[in-house]
Amino acid sequence: MQAYFSEGIAIGDVDELVRLGEEVGLDPETARAWLDSDGGKAEVLESLQYAGAAGITSVPTFVFNREHGIPGAQPAELFVKVLEELTLPGE
Repeated sequence: MQAYFSEGIAIGDVDELVRLGEEVGLDPETARAWLDSDGGKAEVLESLQYAGAAGITSVPTFVFNREHGIPGAQPAELFVKVLEELTLPGE
């Protein structure tokens, strides 16, 4: 997030991603091999399918227990309310 939004780094560039990964402790050769492969593709496709089926159309959307969603930016009080409702039995 910082690299893209604050520093303007092209995160679509594999060399930049490898460099950023190395900065946070990833092995550069392993990171490059993973980025050059289909690593993570199945998980991304699954997430996109879930989002489409769940009717998620805005970013951000926060999903709790894979069934309760809060779209868009919301006040903290709403998150507290949802979490309390989901964690307090019988209410």
